[in-house]
Amino acid sequence: MALDLSNAVADGLDPGEFRGILKGASARLLGKDTSLSPFATTVEMAGRRDFDVPRGEDRLTRNPFGVDEGRVLFSKTWQDLASKPQVIPCPLKKVMTRMVHADRVAYISGEVATALGLCVPLARTGGRVHDIGHPVLGHFGEGLITETIFKIFAERGINGLGDVGAFMHHIHGVHVVDRIEKRRGHDGYGLCLTDQVRHAILSHNGEDEVSEISPDRNIDPEADIRRYIAEVIRNSGKVEFKGDIENAEDVARYMKEVSKAVKMAAITPATLEACIPRLVDTLQYGPNDLDDFIVAGLVKRDEIPEYVARELGTNAGDMIHTLVVDMIVHSYGKDRIGYSRRIAEVLMRFKREFLYPIYGRMDELLMDGGGGLGIMDVPKIDLKRKMLRLFRRNLRVLENPGAHRDSPLIADFFEGDVDNIARYQDRMWHIEGDAKNIQTVVDYVAGLTDRAFFRGSC
Repeated sequence: MALDLSNAVADGLDPGEFRGILKGASARLLGKDTSLSPFATTVEMAGRRDFDVPRGEDRLTRNPFGVDEGRVLFSKTWQDLASKPQVIPCPLKKVMTRMVHADRVAYISGEVATALGLCVPLARTGGRVHDIGHPVLGHFGEGLITETIFKIFAERGINGLGDVGAFMHHIHGVHVVDRIEKRRGHDGYGLCLTDQVRHAILSHNGEDEVSEISPDRNIDPEADIRRYIAEVIRNSGKVEFKGDIENAEDVARYMKEVSKAVKMAAITPATLEACIPRLVDTLQYGPNDLDDFIVAGLVKRDEIPEYVARELGTNAGDMIHTLVVDMIVHSYGKDRIGYSRRIAEVLMRFKREFLYPIYGRMDELLMDGGGGLGIMDVPKIDLKRKMLRLFRRNLRVLENPGAHRDSPLIADFFEGDVDNIARYQDRMWHIEGDAKNIQTVVDYVAGLTDRAFFRGSC
């Protein structure tokens, strides 16, 4: 049954205004209206932190944000996203991968930007690259890496997360494109992306409950990137652990305090285009995660709440279409991206009351070895101990790399050249001293695929 999209009429719009906006947006989507919104980012505004080395003497002038998208698509990290499931780690059943999620966010962001007369390559690239920093085991892996950093520091007599801070996938995403990735065929490291795209990675943060957002055009993207990363490290690093490190409840309580400290650091998108993937991220993963949960047997379709079925639909296609139309209608001609109040309330309630408990149940299954999720054909695994052993082993490698040339960290991550380690660590502007070895292991482990992690080939 087709949804009645006129239900999206809200927030002071009368039916005539609603139809007028749909007509204007459709004209842009059909290519009949190529005018730009006064709020659009132009190619003249694009900036890069470093001098950009062209691949050759091109006679073509290309959109700088489109150039960024190509550099991301041809990177190894992007390629590995095909082997990182979106929400259910290492499933035997067909569910969404992190790459498919990013592809869909990019596509939807581009369509919304087109309808609103904004810079399509910037919105699309922001969507494409937003999750490039997601680690092994997804969001569960973020917490697992953070807890492991804490335990490694504790073994060294340091209370807390030290100068490394909590692991956050959007911060790691900036590290990936700035100092971990390498342009194929070029010397040096980093993809040399535009400041606008780099800032979009950091400010996407689709996990917070925001129903509308406006850009802050007064900030300097590069300065704001450094300010935010330093603030997250400082805030999370100063949280002291109180209790017994062998007591799971004490550790869980500490991790909640770290999470609160991280949220004290705020960042706002620098462009209107970057506001789009920040909202589209939730718009896409909510309905599709629901479909994956149904495939995994964690929930049944007839358990979808009545208010969700009535307002959004009962499948990912209907839900996403409803949300996209509502977003376009209620962002058209405005210097902000958002939903109608009613649809925003439905979406937030859907996340809080229905999806979040399922995420929690999935995490419990993971902590119990993952048997209830169909995770590969492997024995029950203590993920926390496995991650801690992985960190300890690779830290020992870094203490004497010449004696461990066959280890994956040296052979693969550093391409067999132990001299690469010092050059690599020199690029860590945000960390000093002995913590650089720990950050190196964090970078390496975060880049692992779930399959490599579970099979122990790392």
